[in-house]
Amino acid sequence: MKIKTAIIGLGKIGLTYDFNQDEKDTEHSVKTHCRAVSESYFFEISTLIDLDSTALEFAMRKYGGQGFKSLSEVKHQVTPRLVIISLPTSEHLNTLLEISNFWNPDVYLIEKPFGASASEARKMNEVLIRQNSKVYVNYIRRFLPNFRSLKSSKIFDGRGSLLSVKITGYGTLLNIFSHFLDLLIYLEDSSILGHSVSTSTRNRFDNCLTIETSKGMRFDFVGIGDNHRECEMLLFYEKILVSVLNNGKTVKVFDHNGAILDSFDISSSIFNAYQEVVLNHIASEFEIKDRNQSVLDAINVHEFIESI
Repeated sequence: MKIKTAIIGLGKIGLTYDFNQDEKDTEHSVKTHCRAVSESYFFEISTLIDLDSTALEFAMRKYGGQGFKSLSEVKHQVTPRLVIISLPTSEHLNTLLEISNFWNPDVYLIEKPFGASASEARKMNEVLIRQNSKVYVNYIRRFLPNFRSLKSSKIFDGRGSLLSVKITGYGTLLNIFSHFLDLLIYLEDSSILGHSVSTSTRNRFDNCLTIETSKGMRFDFVGIGDNHRECEMLLFYEKILVSVLNNGKTVKVFDHNGAILDSFDISSSIFNAYQEVVLNHIASEFEIKDRNQSVLDAINVHEFIESI
């Protein structure tokens, strides 16, 4: 029997990224929670919640499940074992508090950045600990197979200390750059970020910010506030250089003379099906009772950004 799943929020990540303007399926795309759950061997949609009745009707027509316009309407429904919160960040905390009054799911999948601040994230974590629920934060890149292969490789094991980091992106530190800060924590450990101790003057022409952390590392953030550019990350180690390209689809490892030592890439079909990858990872750990690290890492990202 498949695992009953509730999806709260039917916006872009919840529902619409996998469809074009004519409501036609985007080929080879599993970028939304609705499609990932509906195509899963392990999960099935039981409950859909969104204020937008048009989105509800469309989702039920495409994927099934019962639709509701508010959490108050599902108080007497059987608790789903997986709850996916795909709402705007500002609604994460209050939504989780309301859910905890009548549901006690085994597992949550919650959109990044997991609350609007470190304070909210810590409050959310307290609720989840009381519920004894496992939770995953949807920083998708830490689940991709190329980064898992990189992390377990011998060449990465001999990388030496991390000296500096350059992240090129767009938008805000919290909504876009945080993806790569979380990935950095995944590749290293939860203490790698530290806190900012000095900040250079931002270059208003290039939208750049350079900081030095309490760990003695330099961070360069390039493209803050831009509308869009491809996201990249460079990790400068004592022994190697790791280059993350194409928004995380391509990873190359160089020596300090520029020679390629290895690459860890994934196909477009896998990269464009990232929510399927995330959900398959959750399925593999579903019955394991140990809590995973992603919530504490998300709090760490909040604390680091707030220190800048």
